Amino acid sequence: MTINQIVLLLLGVCILSCLVAGLRFGLPRLTAAYRFLGTTILSLLLITLTSVAVFEEFYRQTNSAHTELLKQQLKTSEAQAKLLNMSLDNFRDLQKETLGSPTSYIFDPYLQLRERPREGKFVNVSNESMRRTISAPDNAEFTIYLFGGSTQFGLLVADKDTIASYLQQLLIERYGPGTFAVKNFGRSTYYSTQEALLLALLLRNGHSPDFVIFLDGLNENRNSPALSEIFEQRFSQLNSSNRKSRTKRLVDILSSLALAKAFTHKTPIELGNVSSSSTPPESVANYLFAQKLIRALSAEFRFAAHFFIQPIPGFRNSFNSHQFTKNYHEQLQKDGQPISENLAALSKAHRTMWRTKDLSGMLENYEKQAFIDEDHYTPEVHRKIAVEILRAIENDLDSLSTSDK
Repeated sequence: MTINQIVLLLLGVCILSCLVAGLRFGLPRLTAAYRFLGTTILSLLLITLTSVAVFEEFYRQTNSAHTELLKQQLKTSEAQAKLLNMSLDNFRDLQKETLGSPTSYIFDPYLQLRERPREGKFVNVSNESMRRTISAPDNAEFTIYLFGGSTQFGLLVADKDTIASYLQQLLIERYGPGTFAVKNFGRSTYYSTQEALLLALLLRNGHSPDFVIFLDGLNENRNSPALSEIFEQRFSQLNSSNRKSRTKRLVDILSSLALAKAFTHKTPIELGNVSSSSTPPESVANYLFAQKLIRALSAEFRFAAHFFIQPIPGFRNSFNSHQFTKNYHEQLQKDGQPISENLAALSKAHRTMWRTKDLSGMLENYEKQAFIDEDHYTPEVHRKIAVEILRAIENDLDSLSTSDK
């Protein structure tokens, strides 16, 4: 019911009351009733005018804020499209294909979530949640598996601009088109423990990589997968649902919508906000344990492994505030995500780790825009990372390519 309808209803009630009073109690009462009616109408008129003025001002401010937000989003999208050398329409298609939840993720019984298999203009993911690598041969002599989070997956870039695709091109230039095939198993929100488990599951399912590469750092600030707290909450609700009243069940159902909301978040960093954080010593211990698992698998299944600590905004570079974010680490601290401290601990400890190279400082003197959003890389930075990876592993690849498999 609108404000005008409410006012008219009240006026009708007042007039009807006055008529009833006049008919029952005579002219004096009728006069008093109409005096009351006049005062009431004037009061209602003042209240209505005031309410309308307040509502119009609220609407004006809200609409203005929404308009400004839309303008800012358009400005950001235009800047991102320009960095990718894309039209705005193509960039919006890319956004839908990489961030368009709920199509982006599905449940995984061992690892909590994984990329949804899909085919698109810019993003293609297999049934095993493997991102397409451009120019990767189907029957290569040797395979290289890449693991990591959304930066390894290549959020907000096309298939051709991922680290995997750039590495594949470099390998073709160096070893020819049929020697190595790069397979991209980067998955949004994953950290080292999940990556080690993913590798084990792939091996169990018959995969036989010759080389595995891990790129980590951005997500090494947690002790559990991204949605653990929400899954735990939902499981508790289901476990106790039979002992609750209907009202309580309704409240729980509404609360459980947080799970659906988590799957419709726009970026992996939002997904990461619902997981418990780890301290720097815990992050180092978790990473070392993941390496121990991978080393054991390496000995058993005869593949080589290398690990890389990745660059993030504001750590050993000037990108704490850049084109798409302000005070990146301050915001993360507010969200309870001490990424910079954990990355510093990993960087410091990397010399004692197994086959680990620290790339966290590679953007120290980089002057161009390095990130396509808050913390995901531009295609040029992807290529730079691919070059650094190849430089670190080329001796092993040279030995592998000249030997019998």
